[in-house]
Amino acid sequence: MKLILGFEIKHTKHTRTRVHAYTHTIPIYYMSTILFSKKFIGKITSIIRKFWWAGIQEDNCFIGFHFRAWKDICRRKQEGGLGIRDLFTVNKSLILNAVWKIATGTNKFLSDIIKSKYYPDTSFWLSPNHSTKSAFWASVTSVKKVLVDNCKVQVHKGNSSIWSTPWCDIWKEIYDHINLPVTVNKLPSRIADIWDNNNLRWNNDLVRLVFDREAADSINKVKPVISNDDDKII
Repeated sequence: MKLILGFEIKHTKHTRTRVHAYTHTIPIYYMSTILFSKKFIGKITSIIRKFWWAGIQEDNCFIGFHFRAWKDICRRKQEGGLGIRDLFTVNKSLILNAVWKIATGTNKFLSDIIKSKYYPDTSFWLSPNHSTKSAFWASVTSVKKVLVDNCKVQVHKGNSSIWSTPWCDIWKEIYDHINLPVTVNKLPSRIADIWDNNNLRWNNDLVRLVFDREAADSINKVKPVISNDDDKII
């Protein structure tokens, strides 16, 4: 606790200001790299609540009465709260921001390092959760499901992988929808491989040759954006 907050609580005239400043600024660095447990976040929040309601008591003889629930205090001012940030939400949001940068390649340096270490042979979306983990990667895998469940590829020029990106409804089980025995010389690898550029539609002959009917129907629901831009995660 002292390592994160950077100080030990003492009853001085500056305590309240310091508690507010330290608990809302210094932990942000750590929260952007490590997803803390609810128990640990609760301890930090308890310090903030205590000094918010009780103030500074030299003899520690008074316990402040909590007139409102803390969740009400943390609401935005427009909603009747005081705009104090909920630390657990802040922590999770910061980790999700880091995960988004990895998934989209926004921070290419970070993405390349993480990929080479934890999922060199697949995509971020199919990366395993059981590999040897740093505290940062453990935090990433803890929240990755949020992105997996809520993000998809917006198809533009179709440079995304058919087999390892969230581009259609059945992408997670797409291998289970391959027609057996395989009758094509080479399976398509990129989305563009099953798109007919001349007619601006899916190459349904190839799609039905490679995949079963359920997969073909799912693929035909995808509406690409006709452009030369790279595919985007949205």
